[in-house]
This record gives sequence, C-alpha cells and structure tokens, in this order.
Amino acid sequence: MSKSLKAAAKDFFDNYDLLKDNDRELFSRLCNKLLTNNFIYGQIKSDREDYRDINRLKTEITNYFYLIDYSLEHDSNYKIFYLRSNDGKGKIKLKKMESVLVLLFRKLYYVKSKETGTSVEITVTFDELSDEINKTHLFKDKMTKQLLKDSLLVLRRFKLIYFDSTNFNTTDLFEIYPTIIHVVTTEDLKLIENKLASYQNADDEESEDETDED
Repeated sequence: MSKSLKAAAKDFFDNYDLLKDNDRELFSRLCNKLLTNNFIYGQIKSDREDYRDINRLKTEITNYFYLIDYSLEHDSNYKIFYLRSNDGKGKIKLKKMESVLVLLFRKLYYVKSKETGTSVEITVTFDELSDEINKTHLFKDKMTKQLLKDSLLVLRRFKLIYFDSTNFNTTDLFEIYPTIIHVVTTEDLKLIENKLASYQNADDEESEDETDED
C-alpha cells in the first residue's frame, strides 16, 4: 500500500464527516452494491445513476475500500466501476459450467468486436452459444437445460451478460457486457482456447474465476 492505514483512516473519516446525511445513506448503499455485484456498469439503466453517484463520492468510497484492502477501479471508457482485491483474496469460486461459459462469452466478445468494429452492444444468439459449448466436448450428456440456465443466471447477476428469456430458443439474444474484459483480461484468442482446453482434463467441478468479490 502506498500510504499507512492510519493515514487512510484519517482521510476517510475527514471526508466522510463532511457528508450530509442523505449522502451517507447513499454511500452505504453504493458500497454494499459494489460488494454484492462487484460491477457498476454505467451504460445500463439500472446502474446509470449509481455510476454518477460513485463518481461524485469517489474519494470517500476509494478511501473506505482502501481500509479493507480493496481498490476501486474505474474504466471510464466503458463507464465501469469495480472492486479489485489487493491481497488476492475475496475471489468468487465458479462451478465448471460457469467458468467455461465465462471463457466462451469472452471468446465470442473478442470475435464479435473484431467483426463489428465496436466493443459495446455485443450480442450472440443462443444457437451460437450452444455451438461453442458443443465444440468444447466438455459436458456431453451431463449438461441439462436447468444447469445451463442456473449458470447463465449467475453470470447475469454479476453483470457479465444480460438476457430476458429463460426459455432459450435458438434466436434468443445474450448481450455481452464489456465488464467481461476485466474478468478474463487476455485479448489473445489462443490463450482463451488453451484455457478452455485445460478443462477437458480437469476432474474437479470447481474453478476460481478472476472476479474479485467479498
């Protein structure tokens, strides 16, 4: 850490003491939302106002998380705030299906952004996703519709993707949020493919994702 905890605590309390009551309530809600969801994505309606408020209370929120060994990261290009653990702890553990889906969506995000020339509003159909899952040869008869649905809902909760329908018809769309580039940081498609291939020899059902979470 670049400064002592004592100095960080003083900075936090000095700034927090100046906040009005309504901003203190807002501060508490925003910190809890970050700890629960990790990502605040300012380009979606549900996070737009929270993104602006975090920007406004950025000093107080940054100092608070510094005290508990987290960094508040800001991707201003995509309007994303997220937490990163400074000590490597607090990472969420995903089931194998969830981890594979993260990698597949990162791969599809990479490919689609190259094709379209944009990195926002990237969408894939359920049919495209199914093809990618089948190509891995990882699940075969083990994958049920309920398992897939549950795994996709986890990724939606962490704001990596968004979808409306849970019936999953072939043309149903999934939007891949740019938050995913902060989970799978590589932009090398070969490295993503190598990581997917490594799961073929894995016997356990748990793997650790790179998303920091309390």
